[in-house]
Amino acid sequence: LSPVCLGSLRRAAMCEIVRSFHHAEARFVSERAAYTFRKVLTKHEYDTRYQDDERRARIAAMYLDFLPDMWQKLDKLNAVASPEAKRDILACFLYIVRNVPHK
Repeated sequence: LSPVCLGSLRRAAMCEIVRSFHHAEARFVSERAAYTFRKVLTKHEYDTRYQDDERRARIAAMYLDFLPDMWQKLDKLNAVASPEAKRDILACFLYIVRNVPHK
């Protein structure tokens, strides 16, 4: 996939996680989206190509847009999300914060 296509997929996945918490009936979708997002970040974490700080910072910067969206929806997340989805989203949040560029 091209970088433009990957960027579009990344934005679409993050938007789906945030949007799915607006509807209680979309719980399955939100759980799958959160799980998938966590799995992607886990793959980045253990991929030997991304072990240096600069590359991890670049990856975290790609997902930085996720943080304000989730922060704004935190109350809805707590009310609607399952414990598993909350765990997955927290893991994503921590990965991004830990690896975000310090500049």
